[in-house]
Amino acid sequence: MKVAEFKRLLRRLGCYPIGGSKHEHWLNPKTGAIAPVSRHDGQEIKTGTAERIKKMLGL
Repeated sequence: MKVAEFKRLLRRLGCYPIGGSKHEHWLNPKTGAIAPVSRHDGQEIKTGTAERIKKMLGL
């Protein structure tokens, strides 16, 4: 899965970006959890990394 696809998935799940410098920080408003996501939309995101981000966001 590309990073851009993963970000679309996060949006569908109710999360949104709130800033960041080297990475975008994404917020889950239901839990208040924040997780960093890569800014390189064209690159593949590893399955383990995607699962870890979802776990950090409480998804």
